[in-house]
Amino acid sequence: MSVRSIIRFIVRYHVFFLFLILESLSLYFIYEQKTFHRQKMLAVTGDMSGRIQEIYSDVTSYLVLGAVNDSLMAEMARLKTKALQAGDGLPEPDFRSDTLDSLIYRYIPARVIRSDYTAFNNYIVIDKGSLDSIHPGMGVTSNYGVVGIVVSSSPHFSRIMSLLHHDIQISARLAKNGQLASLVWEGHHPQRAALRYLTYPSPVAVGDTIVTAGSSTYFPGGELLGTVEKMELEPGADFYKITVRLSTPFDRLHYVYLIDNALQKEQETLEEGL
Repeated sequence: MSVRSIIRFIVRYHVFFLFLILESLSLYFIYEQKTFHRQKMLAVTGDMSGRIQEIYSDVTSYLVLGAVNDSLMAEMARLKTKALQAGDGLPEPDFRSDTLDSLIYRYIPARVIRSDYTAFNNYIVIDKGSLDSIHPGMGVTSNYGVVGIVVSSSPHFSRIMSLLHHDIQISARLAKNGQLASLVWEGHHPQRAALRYLTYPSPVAVGDTIVTAGSSTYFPGGELLGTVEKMELEPGADFYKITVRLSTPFDRLHYVYLIDNALQKEQETLEEGL
């Protein structure tokens, strides 16, 4: 814009600019000479400043939320690892296997990049891989319960076979008495699975808690799987037909823990010879 154009613009709107100047001067004189008005103006500007700072705080808090969550997950992983190594166990540890008491577990936090739950065979992708000591065969859990098992890793990412996969069968037990069974997903609903091989007349009831048995190298005993939602015993059958409501919400899964069993290879080598 040329100088001539600027001058033409000012001349054209000189009345408006004169109004702004006079209005500013009047507000200045009122502020300087009238205590009441000055206090009012300070109150208004203070309120506006406070609101701006509040918005700024909300925005910055949101931006650092991811880092805070990462920090909390790392601390949770450290505490879970420390509890197992100290022999304190996981929630509901009454029936943990004596063999697993001697195994050393380490929990590694990771962020979920992708979580499928609508297919018949579902997978989850996380943001940690072989450079973070993640390898196939590691069990995966969350603050809600069991998630799945790692099946492949690249340097920076890993793929998890979800609990919502027809190839997974989890060794499970009733938390209240240690009765063994197997948990499988039949592909019908992302929150429901079947508990098989629970023999009659085991004292099972709706609402009973189902946890990992601790008989595999993937999970220590006591990791939450879900609760009994429905059960029935068909005439002449030896096993209950049980529906378990899974504890893990796969449709809103954001963080997980990978379970590193330091003695996994040794145990698997031994079991292969049996």
